[in-house]
Amino acid sequence: MTRKTIFVSVNDSYALGGSMTQLAWAAHAGWPRTFASCEDVQVLVAVKDKMSIGAWSVIGVYLSKETYTTPGGDRPRIAFALGESVPLDPTLHNVPSEFRRGCVIAER
Repeated sequence: MTRKTIFVSVNDSYALGGSMTQLAWAAHAGWPRTFASCEDVQVLVAVKDKMSIGAWSVIGVYLSKETYTTPGGDRPRIAFALGESVPLDPTLHNVPSEFRRGCVIAER
């Protein structure tokens, strides 16, 4: 069974050795995606230096107060309400090579 998964880069927002709470905080919000592209995401994977370092079930998606700029104007960034951590099974270690604006959605 595949799951819609968002891989998010925490290269600039998380230092290795930090707690899982700090990792979840760094990973959950600020993503320049549309709500429609994220509303059915099931798993969020935090990626540091091209390696999966944490994963959580996604229990909700919402618009954050942060924005990003597009040719059509500013848009709200996306944030995820994270549930329980999930095991980093082999499919979640298969990190996509191309991240656009720090994140990428893939079926895993």
